[in-house]
Amino acid sequence: MNFTFSIYFTPLILAVILSSIVMIYSWRYRREAHGQAFFILALAGVWWAFLNIFDYGFNTLPVKLFLAKLEYFGIETVIVGWLCVVANFTGQTKWVTRRSVLLLSIIPILTFIVIWTNRWHGLMYYNISLDTNGPFSVIKKTYGTWFWITFSYSNVLMIISSMMLIQRLTHPPKLRKSQIISLMVCALIPWVGNYLFVFKLMPEPWSRVDLTSACLSISGAVMAFGLFRFQIMEVIPIARDYILEDISDAILVLDGHNRVADYNPACRAMLQIDKIIIAQPVEEVMMPLVFRPELIEEIKTAREEVTLTIDKETKIYDLRIRPLFDQKQKLRGRLFHFHDVTEKRLAEMQLEKTVAELRQALTEVKALSGLLPICSSCKKIRDDNGYWNEVEAYIRQHSEAEFSHGICPDCMRKLYPEQYESLVKKGKIDQNYHNNE
Repeated sequence: MNFTFSIYFTPLILAVILSSIVMIYSWRYRREAHGQAFFILALAGVWWAFLNIFDYGFNTLPVKLFLAKLEYFGIETVIVGWLCVVANFTGQTKWVTRRSVLLLSIIPILTFIVIWTNRWHGLMYYNISLDTNGPFSVIKKTYGTWFWITFSYSNVLMIISSMMLIQRLTHPPKLRKSQIISLMVCALIPWVGNYLFVFKLMPEPWSRVDLTSACLSISGAVMAFGLFRFQIMEVIPIARDYILEDISDAILVLDGHNRVADYNPACRAMLQIDKIIIAQPVEEVMMPLVFRPELIEEIKTAREEVTLTIDKETKIYDLRIRPLFDQKQKLRGRLFHFHDVTEKRLAEMQLEKTVAELRQALTEVKALSGLLPICSSCKKIRDDNGYWNEVEAYIRQHSEAEFSHGICPDCMRKLYPEQYESLVKKGKIDQNYHNNE
């Protein structure tokens, strides 16, 4: 049971190292759904690549067959794990429910059974022999019916995963060019490695090495860096449940690390953003706003008025902060909703100013109140300084009233009896006026 090492094992060794780094790093996020998915994927990748090395290194057929069977624990786990990682990465959480994962695992479980019972039915592969013509020995075989079933199933899951990533590129928020390139690499690399090996498209002796595990480790590392380093994807689908692209109010979405995850056109216009700000700290983006810094850390619904000054123009916004939770009620980010209340506040300020002016005017209005000392003979009124004033002068001084002079019926009868009688006859003076006295 001798072992032959070859330089062609280098990609597999690098895959083990890279997947181990991702596995260790993702362990820090094991309490989060995407952290768990990455850990399982990286562990399966390490298992697959590590056993691949020993499979190619040992030179006896029974040992190679045994190691090849053990590899399928990693291979089939990677198939489902890759889809779960992409689903978490793009927010397609319906694919990572317990029921969905169990359904997705039916073919892999059957494959475990088929590969370990292959000696009796040959559904996985047959015509097995040891090929020692290259720098290292490999198992020479003819693929059976079940292999093409599981191969087709794996490709279907990879197609679904790639469609998720491509869909992520075509939906807002728009990503930077580097992010777009990274996602495209993630979608294409596993396909390339898988097809190069199965259809022997690589020149000898590379065609003898299955590089799929190495390709998956590269894609996983790229995605892990993007997710754990920038934390820009996991909150978007939740926020999109609340956001409409054509909403008139400004919407800003933060991830769990207070970095910008999404924003709508109204927010871009409000902050006068002329570049992509995805993954930037919110403190930098909201620098023109005057607000309490502790608002960013709110874990419950909050509301406050904030002011924004750009180009000497100040606007007032009613800011509402809504925490965003995933299906497990774990805080994944925050949604900031800015409603422009500038005109409303200016109208209220003008109204308050008008009311204040009216109140001031009322305090200055002259009024008569209390007891007035009046002469019982000449009917003059004594003012606060002790001077006696005619009734007309006193009232004119202490109120806004003006006088227009006339004559009452009693005085007319006394002073102008003839005119009085004439007015009585004409009915302009009621004669009963005196009878009622």
